[in-house]
Amino acid sequence: MSLLFAYIELFRYKFNTYPIVLIDDVSGELDRVRWSKLINFLETSEFQVLITTANEKFKEELEKIDGANKIYVDKGSIH
Repeated sequence: MSLLFAYIELFRYKFNTYPIVLIDDVSGELDRVRWSKLINFLETSEFQVLITTANEKFKEELEKIDGANKIYVDKGSIH
């Protein structure tokens, strides 16, 4: 994750804009402490990020981010 965020800053520096970042099912790779650190980082970040997860507990943590737009897909339908 550190390398990803460093790359984002490098991209911003080089192109003077932020990339759109996709983080796919990261909850399986992180423990709860690191989930919390990731969420705290995302709350203060200026870039757009799309996060996918099938983990209900991680989804609950993501829902705590103020001002975030949420898209839910359930059985092929978008909610």
